[in-house]
Amino acid sequence: MAPHPKATDLSALLARLCDAGVEFIIVGGAACVIQGAPITTNDLEAPQLDNPRLLEERAKTKR
Repeated sequence: MAPHPKATDLSALLARLCDAGVEFIIVGGAACVIQGAPITTNDLEAPQLDNPRLLEERAKTKR
């Protein structure tokens, strides 16, 4: 298992999810920032629908 990163590249994470075809939504402060809200956030909440196909796609992104 890879060591926990000191920083997260959110752009790369989102690109991997999109490239893998994982369906997800971004909520919370990050969603506000994407829409242009003048706030700062250091977290990302991206829940995905809980169904077998999506869980399998998410597992592929961990490889």
